[in-house]
Amino acid sequence: MATLTITHVKCNYTSESSHDEIYLKISGEKVWNCDDINDGQTKDVNVDRSFAGDVNVELWEEDSGSADDLLGSITVSENLSGIHTAEANGDGGSYNIQYKVS
Repeated sequence: MATLTITHVKCNYTSESSHDEIYLKISGEKVWNCDDINDGQTKDVNVDRSFAGDVNVELWEEDSGSADDLLGSITVSENLSGIHTAEANGDGGSYNIQYKVS
């Protein structure tokens, strides 16, 4: 068993013209959201989840009135211990997700 800790999400640039409303899912479960993030901002997440094998992490942009947009996804392996940064580039936005596996 390993523990995944998502520590921060950094917005390099938003997928929408003003700001994004983003959320994270781990293995399909919504675990964190942020109603307002802009270019250059970093938001603390600090969400922990225990897992075995591999786990899927998805970053989404919430849209009212239409389907939400997947900004990116990563697969994290329990064998990948340490601190890592993954890129999520989708729907015109660019984000970095910082996480730790222990």
